[in-house]
Amino acid sequence: MGLFSRSNSNATVTPPEPTKPATLDGLIEGVRTCRAALVVGDALVDAREIPPREVDEWRRDWDPSARDGIDCDPSDPLLPYRVPLEAEGHGRVGWLLLGPRPDGSLFGKAERDAIGDIAEPVARAVQVALIREERETAYRRDIQSMKRRMQVVEERLARLLPNTHSS
Repeated sequence: MGLFSRSNSNATVTPPEPTKPATLDGLIEGVRTCRAALVVGDALVDAREIPPREVDEWRRDWDPSARDGIDCDPSDPLLPYRVPLEAEGHGRVGWLLLGPRPDGSLFGKAERDAIGDIAEPVARAVQVALIREERETAYRRDIQSMKRRMQVVEERLARLLPNTHSS
């Protein structure tokens, strides 16, 4: 499976291992949230302190906001903060979904500002990873196509020159 390749089983994608801890573990520790999830496109990429199945269930009832900035729903005890990940020139590439503090309280202004400050760099990193995955997928397709064509050439050559052994 590729960097952000979709899995048919549960619509998750797998980012490179260094990205996962740097993004969600850093957020959990930095703003003292009790849970977090990263969504890229329509796929859940990673979740911390919450089962992916629970995030998927929550997302079925969630209508993402079209407006800019952090979307906060204080009545949502599971993931009250929804941070749009917008990469300049690429639009919205995903969401950071954050729970409240461990005691159930909501973030203060300083914490919300800090979260807002990291949203664009995270979005750019996600966009770079998506572009890299698209490029690598195209390379893999090209290599597979060349292998198939080479096999056809070798088979034809073997028929023309029956005493020649190809490797």
